[in-house]
Amino acid sequence: MRWTLARGWLPCIDAGRCTGCATCLAVCPGGGLDFARTAWWRAANEGAPAPDFLGPWRGLWFGWATDEEIRYQGASGGVATAILLGALANQLIDAALVVRPSQGNALAMEPFVARSPEEIAACRGSKYNMVALNAALREALTHPGRYALVGLPCHIQGLRLAQRRHRRLRERIVLALGIFCGWSAEPRATALAARRLALDPNDLAEARYRGPGWPGGLRLETKVGLVRERPYPDYFDDDRAMRAFTPPRCRLCPDGLAELSDVSVGDAWLERFTGSVGVSDLIARTPPQARPSSNGSPASM
Repeated sequence: MRWTLARGWLPCIDAGRCTGCATCLAVCPGGGLDFARTAWWRAANEGAPAPDFLGPWRGLWFGWATDEEIRYQGASGGVATAILLGALANQLIDAALVVRPSQGNALAMEPFVARSPEEIAACRGSKYNMVALNAALREALTHPGRYALVGLPCHIQGLRLAQRRHRRLRERIVLALGIFCGWSAEPRATALAARRLALDPNDLAEARYRGPGWPGGLRLETKVGLVRERPYPDYFDDDRAMRAFTPPRCRLCPDGLAELSDVSVGDAWLERFTGSVGVSDLIARTPPQARPSSNGSPASM
């Protein structure tokens, strides 16, 4: 995968090594996804209520992290972080495939394999930017263990397509945690936001898109410590200029609630929660399953 400011991460094919097998096209959700062909995954939902506009589900809740610091620092209640920390503490997973700012480039995001509570906590919060999360699947393929994957609907779609072809991925990705998504943005959207706040994008040391608190806002910090902020959703949902940098695939996506995940999480945009620190919608989609643990004994996930 090759990064550019204009488009984010794009595949770069080595013609000398390509065999023409077309597996990369078969597992890419960019060209579309036939939800009816995910029968192997949907078989786990037999007996569940009939799918509605939410997709398949077994339980619906509002929730937030009981740890006030995690709740405050998260984008919408800290639920995704709390689930990962709980799964790690209870030895249901050995690591989580998550997203973090690229080391050395504040305008880029990169996949990261978090193996400790500190690493998971450091990756919390929304990232309105492109990321090649599929690159993290190499870790699950080459290193035994039980992994959680946190991603947007398109990331989960790609995971499910890849799991159809790789038994190892089916066995090792034991939890797919989907994040609600309306649309994402190319990295030049962050560069534009910086310029509109009188900052040089090349001088950025850190870009934070949501939090702390809810709904939070954009926070840009330069390498010399200069900070500029803009509230959410002013800089994102309500900014037509930002929407100009929406990837074409986002405009065609039929899945805003990560229907193919095990659990979906997103903001609870309800008037009753106005003024709260953060509240999440939670959609449980698949039943608990007994999976082998690292020592061979069953573990419920």
